Amino acid sequence: MFSLVGKKIFSFFGYLTDLFFLLYLTGKIFFLAPLQGRRIVRKITLNQIIFTGIDALPIVSIIALSLGVIVIVQAVRQLSKVGAVNLIGKILVVAIVRELSPLLTAFLVISRSGSAIATEIGTMRISDEIDVLEVMGINPLHMIIFPRIIGCLAAMFCLTLYFNFVSILGGFIVSALLIKTSLYNLFNSLISALSIQDIFICISKSLSFGLIISLISCYHGLSVKVSPTEIQF
Repeated sequence: MFSLVGKKIFSFFGYLTDLFFLLYLTGKIFFLAPLQGRRIVRKITLNQIIFTGIDALPIVSIIALSLGVIVIVQAVRQLSKVGAVNLIGKILVVAIVRELSPLLTAFLVISRSGSAIATEIGTMRISDEIDVLEVMGINPLHMIIFPRIIGCLAAMFCLTLYFNFVSILGGFIVSALLIKTSLYNLFNSLISALSIQDIFICISKSLSFGLIISLISCYHGLSVKVSPTEIQF
């Protein structure tokens, strides 16, 4: 039993080492990328942003609006009973801006883009497209991995900001209509509770999730040997 646990631990640390090594190699490209092929890299990055970000706007809008309505309406109803509606801004900042918006956005990106990235790279691996790039003297990390990581980071950042905007605005409007709460007071409560630290935490979480999702997806895609069905997260 202890030998099995030891193997699992060593396997896990080996997995982390491989991820950090892939991140290191990809990070070098940011500073040492050749001038050739930058137009193609920009095009691939833009396509990744469109797929991960813009194409996900409908489902993100629905989830964000639903969350905003639930959190704000329930918070206003409960706080109004004890005369503490002024605390609604703090609840919104802690619940939505700092915690739920980057987390739920990450779940949506994992389900849509993470699996798609891994499957796409895995298909390129078994169809020998990556080997062809290497034979042509093109670094696959520069042409395949780097643009997908950058695209996923940018899309995750923008989606998180959009998630916050839709959830808070939608919740405010519904609260004003159903509970007859002043929209102006709700907005002032949010602004007074929001700080630079809250914004920094939200952005840091969104970028961290974006990096982790894209890096793990690319790693598992590159690990494919025979069939895309080998991909396991």
